[in-house]
Amino acid sequence: MTKRLLYIASNYIHIRHFHLPYISMLAERGWVVDVACHAPPSIINGADHVYEIPFEKKMLSLRNIKAYRIIRKLIKNNEYCLLYCHTTLAAFFTRVAVIGMKNRPVVVDMVHGYLFEAEAVKGKRI
Repeated sequence: MTKRLLYIASNYIHIRHFHLPYISMLAERGWVVDVACHAPPSIINGADHVYEIPFEKKMLSLRNIKAYRIIRKLIKNNEYCLLYCHTTLAAFFTRVAVIGMKNRPVVVDMVHGYLFEAEAVKGKRI
């Protein structure tokens, strides 16, 4: 059985700054590595597939509902054994996407990027 992993971040810049060496290393070790993020280039070294996800850094955006649907479809169609999330926004919608799935993959939420909206930073309740 092929080991399939989906790297998920809300923006390609995050992938570029932190994860390209890990993606290459996992591919060298036999993993099928796909990447899902907003604004990716067409090719990422080491990645088998690169998917555009229309994340918007506003939790209640309709684009994020579309992002959730795309992620859920990717997970169902590609039978990943591991989902590796790296930003708050992407992790939230990925965790929601796997709710109720049969044979759901392991979700690793290694968030090291944070989402702050202006209202939250000013101390207003959202």
